[in-house]
Amino acid sequence: MKKKIPMPIILLLTLLLIGCSPREQVPQTVDFVVTFVTDGTAVQSVKNKTIESMPASGKEGHILDGWYEDANYTKRVFFPFTATESCTLYAKWINKNTGNDELVFRENDDGTLTVAECSTYCPIIWVPDKYEGKAITVLPYDFLKKIQYVTTIHIGKNVVAIEENFSLCPALNSFEVALGNTHWTSEGGILYSSGKEILYCYPNAKTDEEYTFPDATTEIGKYAFGQSSFLKTINVNEVLNVDRSDFKKMESLERVNVAESNPYISSAEGVVYSSDGTKLLYFPKSNPVLYFAIAPGTLEIAEDAFSGSGILTLNINKELISFPRQDDLPKLTEYEVEEGNAYFVSRDGVLFTDESVLYSVPQGMTSSYSVPAGVIEIADSAFSGCRLSSVIISKDVTKIGRYAFSNCINLETVTFEEDSKLEYIEESAFSRCRSLSSVTVTTRVPPETGSSLFSSASQSLKVIVPMYTGKLYKAVWDFCADNIQETGDSVTLYEVVFDANGGEEVPKVRGAFIIEEPTTKRASESENTYYIFLGWYDNPEGTGDKIAFPYAITEDITLYAAWDLGYYERSLNSGS
Repeated sequence: MKKKIPMPIILLLTLLLIGCSPREQVPQTVDFVVTFVTDGTAVQSVKNKTIESMPASGKEGHILDGWYEDANYTKRVFFPFTATESCTLYAKWINKNTGNDELVFRENDDGTLTVAECSTYCPIIWVPDKYEGKAITVLPYDFLKKIQYVTTIHIGKNVVAIEENFSLCPALNSFEVALGNTHWTSEGGILYSSGKEILYCYPNAKTDEEYTFPDATTEIGKYAFGQSSFLKTINVNEVLNVDRSDFKKMESLERVNVAESNPYISSAEGVVYSSDGTKLLYFPKSNPVLYFAIAPGTLEIAEDAFSGSGILTLNINKELISFPRQDDLPKLTEYEVEEGNAYFVSRDGVLFTDESVLYSVPQGMTSSYSVPAGVIEIADSAFSGCRLSSVIISKDVTKIGRYAFSNCINLETVTFEEDSKLEYIEESAFSRCRSLSSVTVTTRVPPETGSSLFSSASQSLKVIVPMYTGKLYKAVWDFCADNIQETGDSVTLYEVVFDANGGEEVPKVRGAFIIEEPTTKRASESENTYYIFLGWYDNPEGTGDKIAFPYAITEDITLYAAWDLGYYERSLNSGS
């Protein structure tokens, strides 16, 4: 007979099971509180929140330098700041009368002070009027050792000379000059000479997109503009003269507008020209134009006028007579030349000075390129910085200029056509071609070369030369002897016959070259004389140029020994 469990017991067991079953965990909120110790105006504590920017506080006669995690100011806090536990932040102040504690001074001959250095992290540089009663007069070059952190610079009223290059401070956004300084002034955070005749420095991190020179400004300082990331437009007044060097580091600049009455320079579509428009001086790096036509009437282009721009196609007008090769045009894929230009011509987007001199290959060209027949010279830096992977050079080319292929980082192979007439390769022609794996030379006579031909090129470079010429190339091109491989096409072998011209017989040679000069002797007909061997010539009279060794044999030939007659000196006393 089965026993029944009473209902109250069943209910009790059910409740017990429910009570023992796992429950969903409720996250516990941990309260992180950030407390601020200011020694100035109070800053409210922050709870469970990221502090996006540096909290502001004030203190009479001081400026807030920043916040630290310890009272000894050894661990600076950077914002935005998120606490991982409750903490206290301590305000550090700069006394306006004494300046940064980190400033080091040295005394000048006249009893004034120079700021010798500021070698630690200081976002705010506060140069006071005096230190220990002595006027601070000089800010020398390189006194800022941690330039990457500086955001604001205050210049005391006694500072006379500023030599520091503030354009190297990437985070700098403002200058402030003390009232009463008779040599310097600031406006809108920009540093000028006292009357604004000279712009000394435009802060790199100033966020304005447009800047207009004051009417009084007639000169741009050496360090005026650095690598501003925000400035897009500059308006030049009617009395200021500028050139590319003033703006060469400005990556963001799109336009330069020049007042029409300016007697020195002019502008068109944001591009700077000489006042009469005959010389293009500067094309802003971030000018958005992709197809640019040089204005009619322009005769010259300044050196590196287009450097760093994003132009894809450059059209050269028919009047242009001077065009220095432009470096750093990584996107340029094509040159165009207007019909009627007497100095330049373009073929397949490549620029030539005439049909026989290859002048400039667009750096943005990719894949491969063949130098056309009829070209006899590749100009200095013609291919420099291009993105081509292979180049075939016409057999008609006799000369390759300095740095012709330098910095072609994608270039892998260079091949000279069969029966190349190449005679000379100038210095550093293939320097810094780090991907270059092979150069195939087909001339049987090693071309003359300048220094550093393959400097900083790939260590696995192979210089392939014609069969039977390897020893000759290694002797002449000893700077790359280990890279030379005799795996090219065979050359025709010729015979050299030596006519000793009365001397001892020298065996003839059949081959492609002779490394060392053969020597011979000749007996004298008199005991008072002897013969001196002068070398080999291509004529019996021994006139013209002496044959130089190593010697490439390019035809069947007879070489003739040349001699000079010497005389023995005899003493009258001894008869010897």
